[in-house]
Amino acid sequence: MSRNIMLVLMGLFIASPVMAKEFTYQGKISGMSCAFCVYKLSKKIKSLPGVDKKSVKVSLKTGLMNFRSSNEVKPKEITALFSDTGFSLSEFKAIKSYQTATYKKTTLVSMNLSSIELDDYKALLKKLGDIAANELGKLEISAPKSIEIPLLKIMIMGRKKVARVKFIEAKDKAIKISIYQKK
Repeated sequence: MSRNIMLVLMGLFIASPVMAKEFTYQGKISGMSCAFCVYKLSKKIKSLPGVDKKSVKVSLKTGLMNFRSSNEVKPKEITALFSDTGFSLSEFKAIKSYQTATYKKTTLVSMNLSSIELDDYKALLKKLGDIAANELGKLEISAPKSIEIPLLKIMIMGRKKVARVKFIEAKDKAIKISIYQKK
């Protein structure tokens, strides 16, 4: 009987899920001047191993960055990440938690463009960037990787209001843009 109890306990121990540790970080960034700066920095932070990409938040207004990671991030790692950006990181520390923005599931605007010739859509893309920034919403773009930076420069560069940007690499030669409102 005691052997059966031991076997059951061992089975429960082996089958029980291992609790993964999560680390939450905050830093202070200086030198950002527009929404495109925020996008570039967010993308760099998301490239760190273990970073929860959805948790990355960089604020142009306050200069604060926050993110969660399943790996411990050393100050040296994050400093190295910023070394070639032209921005400076003045603080970096572990924090208990922070709140991330949530967005409505229905789109405010959704548009499919059948061509990737950006010059054909420049005025429209700027207007969509205005809408996303004014709503402080989430801008989700699906397009070929080759046009990511030129497209985002048209839509968000120079803006003082920031929409959260999610770029999804697409295989087809088309652009899909969706804008979601903050809840």
